[in-house]
Amino acid sequence: MKVRKIGRITEFNIRQFAWMVTKMASLREGGGTLLDNCIMMWGSGLEDGNIHARENLPFVIAGKVGGSIRTGRYFADTKGNQGDLLTTLLACAGVPNDRPVGIATKQIEELKAQG
Repeated sequence: MKVRKIGRITEFNIRQFAWMVTKMASLREGGGTLLDNCIMMWGSGLEDGNIHARENLPFVIAGKVGGSIRTGRYFADTKGNQGDLLTTLLACAGVPNDRPVGIATKQIEELKAQG
């Protein structure tokens, strides 16, 4: 019963994310769309909630941040943590980082358009 409830909640959240990404992709902004100039992220801070594992975190990134993120790729073997991802996304958005976010140890270069 609980698994079905969690499944329905997850489905609702994915549908909301997809709706927002689709809406942002339809709104013209400058020479592209709102989505071309933004970052949208959906995911989880835990790989396995039963054991609180924080490796292989499932995240979906949408948007190009003005071209600083290369899209349309799947990273099966990216080594890093949630802090690494957030630090990288902030750098791609042009936010100066004087220190890493949370437990970050590096930026995820594969995510960057020039990486």
